[in-house]
Amino acid sequence: REEGDESVVRNIRIDGDWFVFEKDALGQPAAYGLRVMVAWQSPQDKAEGKDLVTVFELSMVSRDAKPAAPFKLAAVGGSFWMRASKVPQAK
Repeated sequence: REEGDESVVRNIRIDGDWFVFEKDALGQPAAYGLRVMVAWQSPQDKAEGKDLVTVFELSMVSRDAKPAAPFKLAAVGGSFWMRASKVPQAK
């Protein structure tokens, strides 16, 4: 996050189990992925009082050949908009 960035992550949800994201030349798992959905609100939308968030569908990819953190990257699968008022509050 950059200094002065006022964007807000409204909620994060794990969307399923670990899966094989990448295989090596022998067909063995080289990296695992974990599907995550992140609801994000831009500073401009928040300042203007818009009831809008962008939901990103991500795959968090493990650094090692095991289903665990740390992660080496987040692959974006897609995104969509939804009403901020419909996003469940993070616990």
